[in-house]
Amino acid sequence: PLTLPLPLPLPLPLPLPLPRSIACQLFKRRGCRVVGLCGSAEKAAWLVGAGIVDRAIDYKGRDLARELAEERAEIYWDNAGK
Repeated sequence: PLTLPLPLPLPLPLPLPLPRSIACQLFKRRGCRVVGLCGSAEKAAWLVGAGIVDRAIDYKGRDLARELAEERAEIYWDNAGK
């Protein structure tokens, strides 16, 4: 099992293999604003409603380039396909 000290030190030691929703929650606990990408409007609503992310973007139903241009990212986390 993976154990991490809380609060998390920044910058994080990488690579850090975590399931996506856990990674989002850990970053939120550290005070980060978390923006997640997902494949449906329903999942986007669930992610925000469950408090897992602050904002969710449906990459299939929106202009992703325009949506991401509105965000300023200091940390980029990619777990797609894992």
